[in-house]
Amino acid sequence: MKKYCLMLLTVMALGLIGCGDRASEEADFGVASVPIEDESQEQAEADAGAPGEEEAQQEGQDLEKTEAAAPSYYGHWKVVDFIAPGITALSTKEMEGYIALPLTYGADAFELEGKVVENPVYEETVVSKGEFAESFQNQVTFESLAIAGDSVISVSVVNAAAFGSSFYVADENTLYIPMDGVFFKAVRQSEEEMKPFELTEKGKNFLTDMCRTLPDFEGYATMDEEFWWNFLFYAYTGASPDEAELVQIPREDLGFEETVVKVSLEEVEAYAKLVLGTDLPDFKPAFEDMPEGQTACFYRDGYYYIGVSDFPNIQFTFSDVTVYEERFDTFAWATYSMRMEDEENAGTVTFHLYPADNENGFTIASKTTEW
Repeated sequence: MKKYCLMLLTVMALGLIGCGDRASEEADFGVASVPIEDESQEQAEADAGAPGEEEAQQEGQDLEKTEAAAPSYYGHWKVVDFIAPGITALSTKEMEGYIALPLTYGADAFELEGKVVENPVYEETVVSKGEFAESFQNQVTFESLAIAGDSVISVSVVNAAAFGSSFYVADENTLYIPMDGVFFKAVRQSEEEMKPFELTEKGKNFLTDMCRTLPDFEGYATMDEEFWWNFLFYAYTGASPDEAELVQIPREDLGFEETVVKVSLEEVEAYAKLVLGTDLPDFKPAFEDMPEGQTACFYRDGYYYIGVSDFPNIQFTFSDVTVYEERFDTFAWATYSMRMEDEENAGTVTFHLYPADNENGFTIASKTTEW
């Protein structure tokens, strides 16, 4: 026992001598004593930090995947048209009442004209082309709705019963909302269309031309064949040689060659989209079907031919614009005054406008002339 204690004292003494020497060396050179960590400890701590970085990176990737996987129908929409192929419980006036109705679909809410359904539950079903037609007794088909592809996604908001709580996704920018035998077409609203509306000088000048060349109409539902005939005719009949290609066509019923404007189908399609924000229908009147003596307006081989004529001497002056900004929807009413010969206030022209991502900043939803 004594021998063991003696050996322990000897070891402790040697340890104290070693510590004293190291302290004196550091004091001589003015260097503070800093503990040196073992390399294996540093590596262990580095390894311990690595999973945290990987976890953060993985969370970022998961967030990107979540955002990328958001349903294509999330966003802001607006009803722009309707199709009633068969018997419906709605009147034309009731159907027109849904035009311009705003809707929003999102993860947190389904919104319809200020009414909100929080935490909507979406149920999706893939419907094939054949199944779709069969479910509507072939009265409504992919072709009648201009839906491309072999299937669509049918979506239901199971915890809502309002208009728009069930719809078909035709593509990323088009939805069809069925109700009482009617299919309402809704289009996606861009960020530009969601911005506050402003009628620029360019827009005012464009509308001045529209006062003269655009026929009156009360909405998309009233765009029948007569409307499109007038739309084509008045858009180009007053064109000058500097503005359009002019050609001569023989007219036996008139007894002379008629001067007409020759304009391509593509140009007319772009013009209809700019003015009305809608696609030009398959409207192609034939030369042979024109009434005898009528100024030319017909289609042939990819071109429209419109006889030239003059407009009445009426001056149009911008009067006022009133902008209405509602929840997820903005529209405006622009008014022009008419002057005819010596009569200052011969009448007014009123346009119903919607913001659009085009060179004018709007499309026209209706036009009314009052004399």
